[in-house]
Amino acid sequence: MQNVDLNKVKKEKNMKDLLEFCIINLDKPSGPTSFGTDLIVRKMLGARIASHFGTLE
Repeated sequence: MQNVDLNKVKKEKNMKDLLEFCIINLDKPSGPTSFGTDLIVRKMLGARIASHFGTLE
């Protein structure tokens, strides 16, 4: 397994690029649906797309 130099990556990429291919671990509260949570996260981050996998309920 190859080690990744995170400091180098942060210097070479801006936040928009880093968010393009990231995973966010979210502890979803009761209330909003999984799809609703995707929409909230997408709007908060200004992301083009957001999706979920697994069970969020």
